[in-house]
Amino acid sequence: MLENNNVVILTIQLNQKDCPFSKLSNMGDIIIKVNKSTVTNINKKLTIETTFVTLQNFGNIPYNKIINKFIKEVHKNSFFYRTDVKITKRLDNKMDLLISNFSATEMMKFYSGNFLKCIRIFPTIISGNRERWAFICENKDFAEVLLSQVSKLKNTNILDYNIQDIFLDVSAYKIYTIIDSFEKLKTSLTKGVKEILFMAYQQGYYNSNKKVRLKELSLNLGKSKSLISQQLRRGENKVVSTFMKLLEVENGK
Repeated sequence: MLENNNVVILTIQLNQKDCPFSKLSNMGDIIIKVNKSTVTNINKKLTIETTFVTLQNFGNIPYNKIINKFIKEVHKNSFFYRTDVKITKRLDNKMDLLISNFSATEMMKFYSGNFLKCIRIFPTIISGNRERWAFICENKDFAEVLLSQVSKLKNTNILDYNIQDIFLDVSAYKIYTIIDSFEKLKTSLTKGVKEILFMAYQQGYYNSNKKVRLKELSLNLGKSKSLISQQLRRGENKVVSTFMKLLEVENGK
């Protein structure tokens, strides 16, 4: 039996008549994974979406045919005709896409207004016009309210759902803050700083009895001591700043 005050995971199986990904998933046995999605409000009538997706299992269907099909479906429901589709990675039977500037579905608009009360768990899996969305909710009561509100959205039909207790005494806002802080930290660190921090950690630079010092680290990376020192300080400052902000959230500040 679920406790009303425990954090829960709400999983919803649904289909959306206004979702171009659902229409695209009907082409053969294509499986679509929505890895990240953000919305921007242009005005009261128009909300556009930017999405990172992975397409799998599209067999011999040409890439161009898939992209053209997607754009065609976008234009059926969109007032914004500058949709941009970029292939960021392509392998046999799998490709990653960055898609921007297309009208958000009713479900995405709804979630963007509730993201501090619940956290969307990625990826969202879409196959055969069926979508699996998952959320971390503050408690069972809010999960049920969320479910009720989703059931009233236009172009959205709930097929099945599940609410699972995860026994955490923490608010969804705190969970969101933790996830968001680490996402911002990852994007704020340059590739070079990440590489140096990882190498320093891996080689024992941060051990109490240092296994490697700045000079050895410099030689191993083939970079000057001054550059290594500068980038370490830059990375350490961002890591410590993120940690201190999380402590403030934990202490309710």
